[in-house]
Amino acid sequence: DKIFLLTKDDNGYFYSEFLNCKVQVEEEILYDFLNGLDVRRYYVNSTDKSLLFPYLPDNNGKYKLIPGDVLKEKYPKAYNYLLSVKTELQKRKVKMTEVEFYKYSAARSLNEYFKPKIMIPDMLVNMRSAYDSKGEFMHGPAIHSVVFHEKYRKIPALYFLGILNSSVFWFFIKNTSTALRGDAYRLTPEFLNPFSFPIVPNEKDL
Repeated sequence: DKIFLLTKDDNGYFYSEFLNCKVQVEEEILYDFLNGLDVRRYYVNSTDKSLLFPYLPDNNGKYKLIPGDVLKEKYPKAYNYLLSVKTELQKRKVKMTEVEFYKYSAARSLNEYFKPKIMIPDMLVNMRSAYDSKGEFMHGPAIHSVVFHEKYRKIPALYFLGILNSSVFWFFIKNTSTALRGDAYRLTPEFLNPFSFPIVPNEKDL
């Protein structure tokens, strides 16, 4: 949603494309946001996009919407910005109460964004994936994230990243995925999941 996306300004302000003006928002509630083109082969382009993220972890570490009174007290600038676009936020089809008008319309797997992950764009003309080692980037549906299951976390993430950026994996995608105009291919989970990784060698060999 464009309302939650802001562009960084050198003067301590942020530009709201939705409002077409500069706004002030606390940086503590903002996270770097990537578009599909920001994910390159083995690295991430610097981004000037920020996502306003009105969620905090609860006692169990699960990210929950920040209550309005807490948001107003801790992040008054962000709260005032959201109030200024309240009418537009309430036009969305998602069910919401009067006090939760700023919740995301499709808040899925929020905790996963803060974990180390391999990011793969949804549509590509050549293979490029990157590793977010600190779990610091947010993104939309134009990027798919691979979060590691507990039993695979002893294997270096760069082992998987190297294979996903290889000509072997791209050959697999080109022969199993849906071809689009301009020699592009879809990399949605239905095309990613059938791929099998080679047998992992001994850790000393990695």
